[in-house]
Parts: sequence; structure tokens; C-alpha cells
Amino acid sequence: MRVGVIDCGTNTFNILIAEFHNGGHEILFSTKIAVKLAPSIDTNMIGSNRFGRGLDALLVHKNILENYQTERVYLFATSAIRDSANGKAFVKQVKEALNFDIHVIGGDEEAELIYEGVIQDIQLEENVDLIMDIGGGSVEFILAHVHGILWKRSFPIGVSRLKGMFMPSDPMTEEESGKIQEFLFGALEPLFEEIGKH
Repeated sequence: MRVGVIDCGTNTFNILIAEFHNGGHEILFSTKIAVKLAPSIDTNMIGSNRFGRGLDALLVHKNILENYQTERVYLFATSAIRDSANGKAFVKQVKEALNFDIHVIGGDEEAELIYEGVIQDIQLEENVDLIMDIGGGSVEFILAHVHGILWKRSFPIGVSRLKGMFMPSDPMTEEESGKIQEFLFGALEPLFEEIGKH
């Protein structure tokens, strides 16, 4: 069976197609398309031009799925679509235009899926490890060991979100860097507390 998965992230829409057989699988194709869906800091809305970019990317992915004669397709959306004021409108428009059903996942589910992906390739041990997924809209932190997840949380501090909040120059000045660090130390207090426990 051929299965396609599309990850509708804040910065990129990723696609992976795999063929499952005899209890295993083979990756046939994967790529990503930049969409930069991060909502406006002022309005918390995804701009109409970004809506268009997202739809265009999904149309390209749909054609790829058809070329590979994919039998099942799963679409997941993360931070930009779940947090923006018009994220539901995007999901509806995708359904109407492309007949795709997007499953919008919460931060906890996103963290769990990240953990499941990591342990496919990395063998955790008895000591506690910190897994970190840096996205455009959110960053997920998972504390885990060989027996499973001890703690997980998604924070709305992704790269695109921080850029929109602080509008740093390029290259970033020391003052700008200091402001971002100060913000992150405050935002990540719950993480530091959990790390201290373990």
C-alpha cells in the first residue's frame, strides 16, 4: 500500500510518500515547498497571498500523490493554522478546492508525533534526553528516556513568530539578541523547571 503524508507547517508544506509491505516500508519520495504562513502579529490572520501560496503548494503535492498512485493520504497542520484567527477558513478552502481533509493537531499531539519520529532513528537510554523541534510557529520540547515520555510541551516561540514579534535587523545587534533571550528565558520557565526535576 502506498501512503502519503503532508505536514502543513508554518514555513513549509512537506510531503512524504512511502510504500508499506511485509511489515516494513520504503520511502519513495519526499520534498518540501516554502509557504511562510505565519500570521500577522497585529491581526493574527494568515494573509490572503499566503493562503494562495498554501493552496498552490498543496496542488503541487496533490499532483505528486496522483503520479505515485497513492492509496491513502493524511494531512496534518500545526502552529500557523491551529493558532491563527482564520486557520479554520484555510482548512475549509482546502477542502472545497482540493478535497483534502486537514487534521489540525494540538501542541501536545505534535510533541508526541515528534517523539515517535525521533525514536524511529535514535535509541534512547535510561538517562533523560531533551528532544527539541524548532518550527516556524512553535517549538516543541520533550523530556524522554527509553521507557517513554516524561514531559512534553509546545511553546509558541517559533522562528517566524519571533521574527514577527521582534523584527531584528540583519545581522542582529547585541541589544536585539539580548531582548529575545530575555523573552525566551521568561517563556521557557516551565521547561527549565522540568529539566531541574530530572
